[in-house]
Amino acid sequence: MKKLLAMLLAAAMVFSLAACGGTGDSADSGSDAGSSTEGLEGSDLMIGILIPGSPTDGGFSQRAVEAGAHLEEVFGCKVSVVQAATAEEIKQEASNMADDGYQVVFGHGGQCSSPFAEICGDYPDVWFGTMGGDCRDTNLFEINMCFEQVTYVLGAAAALTSDSGIIAWQTGGDYASYTKTTNSYEMGAKSVNPDIKVLGQVLSATDPTVGYETALSQISEGATCVLSNSNEAQSGAIKACAEEGIYTAGCIGDFIDQAPEQVIMNMYCEYAPAYELAVKMIIDGSIKDTDQIDVTPANTPDALYWEWNDTVKASLDADVVAQIESIWEDVKAGKVHVPDEFEYAASLK
Repeated sequence: MKKLLAMLLAAAMVFSLAACGGTGDSADSGSDAGSSTEGLEGSDLMIGILIPGSPTDGGFSQRAVEAGAHLEEVFGCKVSVVQAATAEEIKQEASNMADDGYQVVFGHGGQCSSPFAEICGDYPDVWFGTMGGDCRDTNLFEINMCFEQVTYVLGAAAALTSDSGIIAWQTGGDYASYTKTTNSYEMGAKSVNPDIKVLGQVLSATDPTVGYETALSQISEGATCVLSNSNEAQSGAIKACAEEGIYTAGCIGDFIDQAPEQVIMNMYCEYAPAYELAVKMIIDGSIKDTDQIDVTPANTPDALYWEWNDTVKASLDADVVAQIESIWEDVKAGKVHVPDEFEYAASLK
């Protein structure tokens, strides 16, 4: 805990905010790269993680800080966490880390994909990895967190509990790694109610006030559940839902205390297991055989999952609870196909 607090405080002192999610231009996969990691032990590694938002946001960026602490504990390596907002900052901070001898640089969000693609050729002995994004190179890979499989279940829950036939979502960016979750939310809702109306809004800024005002507007249009996948703006949306008595969910973290009777469930996207898997693949050399690491609820159940808010669960009909839980089991078993970031992005072209 002391180590995590130290990392949180250190990360809080650097740079400014950016939204999670993003896309870039694909690069062709090639042959060997990352030779600086060959033969190294985990304790020899210096790993950098760039985060897009506040290290204490309780969600996306904080999960990356916690993942860094996890890597230090598991591998005995050095991990540095830095905030970087714009593409130029991402390139600069990643380059600084590579120049300083870091063998691995992770970009926590698809917005790092294109900037990394611009610089990775200058550092052939450094591995660059991103959470989301579609750029590839001989030393640039992507970790595909299939969080959309979790938000599908929330969509079903939202539709099953709606008495108006209207639900809503909001995101912090118009990128496939963001909107794949709202697409699956709508898919889940329509799987149980084909006539459900789904309101959607890409926020003008990932600010709590914007999230709050947007949620109020959606609620005024009849929405009975609001999914806010929007970094810091989520707290504002949850506040609006709490005030208006409307359902919502904790997105990538525990938000029940902010709305004890309105948060249906907490949806978790734990990045530590995914980063650990990526580092293990770098150390053993197997990362050379792939340009994408798929993380799903089935193959990495401790990374992607959800938990009931027991207060809300107790207020629902038993058959509704059973149906939601059955849908989740079907998703994990592969009986329900939910398009991932790349399938969804291709469908938009």
